[in-house]
Amino acid sequence: MRKRHVYLTSEVFHLWANRAPVAGDIRNAGGNVFTSADGARVFSYGTHYTIGQWVTHPKTGATLLLLNGRHYSNTTAKHCREAWHALPRDARDAAVTVLFLSGDGFAGLVADAASLVADGADSLERSHTARTNRPYLIRHARAQFAAAVRLLTFAGDARRAADVPAIPDGEPDKETIRAILQALRGREYLAKAREHLERARGRATEAGNPHAWGGTDGRIDAARMATQNADTSAGLYRKAGKKPAPECARIVASMRALLATLEPVAAAEHRAQLARDCANASGSVAAYFRSRHGRAVTRGRDTRVHLHAWEWEHVTGTNRRASAHGLPDEWRPLAARYHAARRVDALREVCDDTSHNDARAIMRALSAVSDALAHRPAAVVHWERIARAAAEAANVRAAAEYARLAREHAESIAQWRAGASVRLGYSVPTMARIRGDVVETSRGASVPLEHAARLVRIAQRVAQRGGADWVPGTGPRVGHYQVQSIGADLSAVIGCHEFSAEESARIVADIIAHPCYAGATADGVTQ
Repeated sequence: MRKRHVYLTSEVFHLWANRAPVAGDIRNAGGNVFTSADGARVFSYGTHYTIGQWVTHPKTGATLLLLNGRHYSNTTAKHCREAWHALPRDARDAAVTVLFLSGDGFAGLVADAASLVADGADSLERSHTARTNRPYLIRHARAQFAAAVRLLTFAGDARRAADVPAIPDGEPDKETIRAILQALRGREYLAKAREHLERARGRATEAGNPHAWGGTDGRIDAARMATQNADTSAGLYRKAGKKPAPECARIVASMRALLATLEPVAAAEHRAQLARDCANASGSVAAYFRSRHGRAVTRGRDTRVHLHAWEWEHVTGTNRRASAHGLPDEWRPLAARYHAARRVDALREVCDDTSHNDARAIMRALSAVSDALAHRPAAVVHWERIARAAAEAANVRAAAEYARLAREHAESIAQWRAGASVRLGYSVPTMARIRGDVVETSRGASVPLEHAARLVRIAQRVAQRGGADWVPGTGPRVGHYQVQSIGADLSAVIGCHEFSAEESARIVADIIAHPCYAGATADGVTQ
């Protein structure tokens, strides 16, 4: 029976790294880190994942250290870091990291080298379209190819080592990279090109069949997919350095001509189907809006819509045919009333829900109702009164919750405001502080102090005008984050951070007192 020795996890890595002569398995108490019987391999959670392996040449006795470059979990990544730090400095410098380490020792060196070459080729291919990280991708590919040559040379396979391409020094142009990829992946590109061409043939046959499943729509989808497959096939032929098959161009031309014929037919079919669906649904939908529940919308009372799904699609106009061709004119008033009913229902729900403190959500729902009932001023006034009362109650609940959390975490908050590295968690309301040349939040985000000073000037202007909300992607930017709203009381939503009026006023005062504020302007913050 094989003997097992139990050590601390860190000591297991040190024994493996220094090739300690211990007979039998070396493992930790939990059994999730252990070595092979010969001490050459160290595993994480099982023999399926080799962290590292000492490979010994069967003839010369020389050794080579291979490390696994693919980390599957947080704990396995931690094991890999501990193994790395346990290695002597010269062993770290000489180690070869393999993305998919086979763990087969000397016999698996050729497979490990092929993994390195494939990873390097992937980096080269991505460098074609890369912008900022193109130099890194090229350096990574160069390092992977050099590591593959080391493995093959160690294995004594000079022929394969000579076949590994060498990337010129500096940053090669795209033509050079394309030539290297053609040499490495020419056969792979050709195989994929033929596969896509075969798919294009099948789709083209399906599109040309007048009795194909799915009718006209199905034939249109098949024609578009055939065009896409043929274009992809032609591109792969060119990447392989070959002239595209003539059939690619023929399929693309024939499918485009077929689409020009089928699309008007499909549009006419959609219009006819929409007319039939509207005729079938009009009776029950019109009856609903004539009922007491339908009329209740205009009086500002709560209502819940009870329409079947197929009726709802056509009343709202969200159905594909309806959105493409529009509803009949007699349906548009019904659709407008239906939308108003849904928005009133949503506002009533958010006002009645006392489990949240989000006054902004209430005001957003009120804005939607005001738009939907613009032709009914009395109803708008009614819901505005209800919504503002609910928003005030939500603000009171929020202030009480803020005070409670401030009391519970008073000591931690004081330490954090003083500059200590204290983790407050997400239960504490978002806070901000100036730390050096950045403004840091209690949730770990930071922005340049210069950007924050510019945003303060914008916030003061917006607050004086009564506040503002921005459509996502259109608000001012501060650092990497987008401002979503600024209230008249300086409360703000920036990214995923929600700042109360009290906290915003405090950090604004701190920024105004900072010397950088004097030279700050509003320029450069907005998009």
